[in-house]
Amino acid sequence: MQKRRGRVFSLRGTIFFTVIAVLCLFTAYAGADQILLADFGGNGSENTFGLAGWDTVIKDCYTDYRDIGPGGTTVTAGSNGSYDHQGVTGPVRAFAPGERIAVTWHNSSEGTVTFVPKISFDDPDRRISGVTGTWHDMSGLTP
Repeated sequence: MQKRRGRVFSLRGTIFFTVIAVLCLFTAYAGADQILLADFGGNGSENTFGLAGWDTVIKDCYTDYRDIGPGGTTVTAGSNGSYDHQGVTGPVRAFAPGERIAVTWHNSSEGTVTFVPKISFDDPDRRISGVTGTWHDMSGLTP
């Protein structure tokens, strides 16, 4: 798999994602085939989308594009990981058996970062305010 930069994507209505100042990529897998949902660039014009209709980016007011490392979105004000919210929306798409969501991210700091992304299929904003939805922890990583 080619290394990508990026952020959030969804397969059913909308998927939302919270990270702590890192860059992410969502990909859906169906068997050996990969479907790129979104690859956030260093600015909005560099975004790449791979699923028809999944091209409306959403992000927190404290999250924006940065052309650091491979480029992508990250917290740009403060250090509250709960404010690092971004995603992409599109038409309803049902998951097929065996599909999963994978994340690729970039740690641009000089320190070790423990990364435990959260994902929601029904919360269109920060997990700590606004609309209440269900958030699920994804697998944690410490490079």
